[in-house]
Amino acid sequence: MTLKTIYIARHGYRSNWLPLPEQIPPPTGIDSDPPLAPHGVKQAQELAGFITKDLPQKNLPVPQMIFSSPFYRCIETINPTAEALHLPIQLERGLGEWFKPHRKIVPVPADHLTLHKFFNTVPSEMDWLWDTVIPSLEGETEEEIFKRCQVFWSKFIPKFESIYPNVECIILVTHAATKIALGMALAGYSNVRDFLTEKDGGDGKTTRIGGSTCSLDGYAKSSNGDTWNLFMNAETSFLSCGAEMDWHFATSQFEAGKGSSKDEARKIDYTSNSNQNNHNDNIDNKESDENSDGDGDGDDEYQDVYVNLVFPASSTSYDLNNDPLHIQNSNSNQRGNMASNEIQESIDYKNEAGVSTAINKLRVSGWEKETPLVQNKNDILQGEWTRLVGTELIFDENGQYIATVDDHILLQYGRLQEQKLDKSTLLERARNLAK
Repeated sequence: MTLKTIYIARHGYRSNWLPLPEQIPPPTGIDSDPPLAPHGVKQAQELAGFITKDLPQKNLPVPQMIFSSPFYRCIETINPTAEALHLPIQLERGLGEWFKPHRKIVPVPADHLTLHKFFNTVPSEMDWLWDTVIPSLEGETEEEIFKRCQVFWSKFIPKFESIYPNVECIILVTHAATKIALGMALAGYSNVRDFLTEKDGGDGKTTRIGGSTCSLDGYAKSSNGDTWNLFMNAETSFLSCGAEMDWHFATSQFEAGKGSSKDEARKIDYTSNSNQNNHNDNIDNKESDENSDGDGDGDDEYQDVYVNLVFPASSTSYDLNNDPLHIQNSNSNQRGNMASNEIQESIDYKNEAGVSTAINKLRVSGWEKETPLVQNKNDILQGEWTRLVGTELIFDENGQYIATVDDHILLQYGRLQEQKLDKSTLLERARNLAK
């Protein structure tokens, strides 16, 4: 017999997406190795129920073996399933996190001896050698993680079938970026951004592999044994809060980093007609990690937030080449830190007069207030949360619908008297104005 069915799951909701006072230190003491939040623990239990009860009812095979990324949150996610099925959790380095090359710290996960102290389902002595593929300790580009996954399958499947010839169904537990890259490599695509074709339930134009927390993909070997086909894409019907913290290479500009959430047990809906507090919760759900790479599940993840900043008609562009802030940050690809209320990114907006204007850098203070402040170079603008008539639709570069935006901040101009741009002075004045 040969391997016929492979499930791939992403870990559940992480504890370092909570507000700082509620975050739990990594039990292993390893950087970027947080446990699940209580909400993620619930997701893990719901995943176990789906695997052990719903799969048989759907006449789908149940995993006979479990392989997991050695990072704590992945093992914690699949632990209830392992206990219910009375299966050990085999660790596999090839399923590990994606970290980009410029990251300051690329953590090495704990070994089975350490993890056995936390999970009885992780054997103290491993039958499976976990080094099928080892992610680069220098980090990986998008192309390199895809190549890693291609090499992984070329080694893993023959190795597995030689050791366990009677096992036909397994489950792998990993991270968003790795989950997507593994799936695209297994199904025979050329990169992580390809759209799924008809054989995998797509139309070649709009559908990609989903990456939400605790989502489950399923792949079946074709009847002729030549290809693997996707039959279950990011299944989350079993989760009480549905899909959360979705991520994909093509639509996210953030790697995983440290995020926060005002309400870790509540699904965050950025397109709902929410109240003022929910506006603020949504924006506060981004907080960057100084070690984050830029995107990926690398797994410090982010949820994209879409809000319109409506500038007054008198808004004018300025010369970026003569802007000290632009020169200072021109070589930085890192997104800003919402905890310090700073955004570093290219923004193309249209003011009330419909004039398109490019801004290199914005500083924002007081997202949680009804009147946040926005600094654009020497200009300080006071905003007011409002809902305008109608909505705007957001599409990605491929024309795929992402979100509906009906939340706006109307801005009015004020201007600093000091002509010389001084970063500390500007921030101090902004803080004083915000009081």
